[in-house]
Amino acid sequence: ANPAWDILLDIYVNHSRGRRECVSSICAASSAPATTALRWISVLEAQNLVTRSADPSDKRRALVDFTPEGLRKMEEALD
Repeated sequence: ANPAWDILLDIYVNHSRGRRECVSSICAASSAPATTALRWISVLEAQNLVTRSADPSDKRRALVDFTPEGLRKMEEALD
């Protein structure tokens, strides 16, 4: 029931599979309204936990992945 945690978990699962997730999929996986999920992605980005970058194959989409610090902190939280 915590959108930020749900977002981090979704990014972590996709990262462990070698994939970067697009913003719209992360919003859907969070089960929060899109505006709430987008706000949380921005907060996580401002805290240097995730990065957003243009999808090289489709410039209309943005992909999200962990920063090295974000991945380290996520792995610590899950240990």
